[in-house]
Amino acid sequence: MTNSRVKNTLLSTFTNIAEQIITIVFGFIVPRLVIKTFGSEINGLTAFITQFLNLFQLLQCGTVGASIYALYKPIATNDYEKINEIVDASKKFFFKIGVVFSFLCLVLIPVICFLQKDSSFKTWELIIVTIIMGINAALSFFFDARYDIVISSYQKRYVLSLARIINKLTYYILFFLVVIIKSHFVFLYASSLAGKCVSIIILHHYYCVYSKDWRKPILSNEYKIDNRGYLLSIQISFQLVMALPYIIVSTFYDLVQTSVYSINYMIMNVLYLLVSAFCMSVTEPLANYKNTHSEEEFYSVFYMIFYFIILIISIFAGCFICLDTPFIKLYMSDVNVELYAKPLFAYTLVVSFIFMTIYLILNLCVDMYGLFKEIHLYTVISLVISFLIFIIIGKTLSIEYIPLGLACYYSIIDFSYICIIKNKTSILKVQKFLLSIITLFSTTGIILLLKKTINYECDTFIEWILCGVFVFVFAFTVEFIQLIIIDRKTILSACKYMYKKINNVLEKK
Repeated sequence: MTNSRVKNTLLSTFTNIAEQIITIVFGFIVPRLVIKTFGSEINGLTAFITQFLNLFQLLQCGTVGASIYALYKPIATNDYEKINEIVDASKKFFFKIGVVFSFLCLVLIPVICFLQKDSSFKTWELIIVTIIMGINAALSFFFDARYDIVISSYQKRYVLSLARIINKLTYYILFFLVVIIKSHFVFLYASSLAGKCVSIIILHHYYCVYSKDWRKPILSNEYKIDNRGYLLSIQISFQLVMALPYIIVSTFYDLVQTSVYSINYMIMNVLYLLVSAFCMSVTEPLANYKNTHSEEEFYSVFYMIFYFIILIISIFAGCFICLDTPFIKLYMSDVNVELYAKPLFAYTLVVSFIFMTIYLILNLCVDMYGLFKEIHLYTVISLVISFLIFIIIGKTLSIEYIPLGLACYYSIIDFSYICIIKNKTSILKVQKFLLSIITLFSTTGIILLLKKTINYECDTFIEWILCGVFVFVFAFTVEFIQLIIIDRKTILSACKYMYKKINNVLEKK
């Protein structure tokens, strides 16, 4: 890829990962401080209102993705008129949805007041909190969605990540100020709104920069956003399947076991978000490269990125299966360690992790080729099948087997995606792809065998980190050797490319 694409991809990856790290770190700190300072009811109220707002936000599911896909080609060819038509149509659609969302938030106010009438909150507190949270969410329809579409299409996702980082940091600074001076808890929600406003100002500036060549009023625009309905069903399916484990655990077990599941899932989710961050960062640059280069050039770049993702997944899977249980023991050392540290979780979660991350790779192809219509039905079918499996597991097996429901869903999705991508495009070399997937399981199996042989214990976080470094290097070596055997030419080309880039950087210095 060109230097600008590489730069955009690296910037997007690093800023997205930085954003995830900030979210994870403060995700541990903030809830505890809220409970300690204002009481546990505040957390409950936030979660309660958020569930309603998340339900309302399904109104826009699919539209952002459909608009971004529609912009790939006109941006690559500098078709300014078409770009303006698509963005204008998206802007008007989101404005209408924003008005509907705002109305639903107003309707929600008396509902919240009625349902929480027996709580310790005063009516005016409930009204103000609901309004602030509603405004915060509504701003995404009126501003964020339009900015997201344009900035993502121009391969500048790092701008979105930076805006979200500033949003979070503004919120956390104001949050700690509210906690320190022990102000009214309503100001916690106002802090979040202030962070959102700061990020909107930043995004508006960049939106104006990227749209200055084509942005102009359109009196009559008949453009319709394609694929929105298909993306709606796909996104709803994925949101529901990610919520199912918590629903099943809280229904068939209890809230204590829900906490156990969430702590164990948390570590796997961190690794998944890191892989997802990278995949999101390369989606737009790859789509642009596809529209401006020959198929042979595109395939070469795609498989370099593909093998890099496979290598990362393999390293993460190996580290997780070795380090998950020791981490839980150290992290929960002052609580009930036996309750939380369940070794079987590491095995079932790592299987889920592999299938979930394989989906991220396949979804790159779906996004680039716009195969939303072809795959939407399979996501719904997979959801129904996995729902039944979740229920069977919940009724007959222990909580450690719950992640297998996720593994089932994503394995069906992966198989469906492979078949569709193979039939509709020529990008997927099935033999190479399947052999690469086999290496994921073989590397993880080798590391598991090594773990069983050594039978180590980590008594401190220093020992845990040292163990992690060893597993990282070992997993990298094993997976890299297997990938060279599968596709020596592409792997060596990627190594030469990286070596050349590093040399260029060093020469400039």
